[in-house]
Amino acid sequence: MLPDFNLMSHVSNLTSIYMKKQFKTNVKCGACVASITPEMEKIAAGLWQVDLTSPDRILTVESEKESAEIIKALENAGYKGELLC
Repeated sequence: MLPDFNLMSHVSNLTSIYMKKQFKTNVKCGACVASITPEMEKIAAGLWQVDLTSPDRILTVESEKESAEIIKALENAGYKGELLC
């Protein structure tokens, strides 16, 4: 007999682990992105980007980390972030 396997509960668990969060930042240029890279890589290795073409310089992060942890990582690099709803 096969074990009871509920695929939807597993998919739901996976999607809740890596949530996409967006933040308005004061990251303005490529050098700024380079400055935050070490901190962002600790939070979401390879799963983040900054839209420098947006007036709000939107940082998008896919991570299981809480928003406060991501904002703290930005602050550790000398920048600010505000969670967008």
